[in-house]
Amino acid sequence: MAQPRIAGLRRENVGLEHQEIRIRTQRQRVGEEAYEDDPNGRRRRQTLPLPRICVAPLRWQRLRQAAGEKDAGLRVVWLHDARHGTATLLTAAGVPPRVVMEILGHSQIAVTMNVYTHVVQDTQREASGHLDRLLRKRAALPIRSR
Repeated sequence: MAQPRIAGLRRENVGLEHQEIRIRTQRQRVGEEAYEDDPNGRRRRQTLPLPRICVAPLRWQRLRQAAGEKDAGLRVVWLHDARHGTATLLTAAGVPPRVVMEILGHSQIAVTMNVYTHVVQDTQREASGHLDRLLRKRAALPIRSR
């Protein structure tokens, strides 16, 4: 059976003028039946900042819809994949884990860090560079006998 596409974010919950998304309901699916429900746990009535890069494409899409074009022409992206990607990119950018946890709506930071973030190769290289600098500094210090 094919996975459903994301359809639960309503237009009125996307505030382009204030660059925010207001989560008020979530789309649930049980078997073949889909319905809307209150968000679980920390997601309840959450407002999140919308990245500036998303505003222009969303405005463009609204214009297209107003002109009668219903097909957004977007590729399918599973919500779960988008959440993993968001967590990984934010973590790689140095955003504190607690902030990433809040954005994803997790109640425990372990879920965010152990399940939703993935180490990117650039981050590994950066960590290796830090280690290299620390070891070089240590090697440059005179050795003291005890």
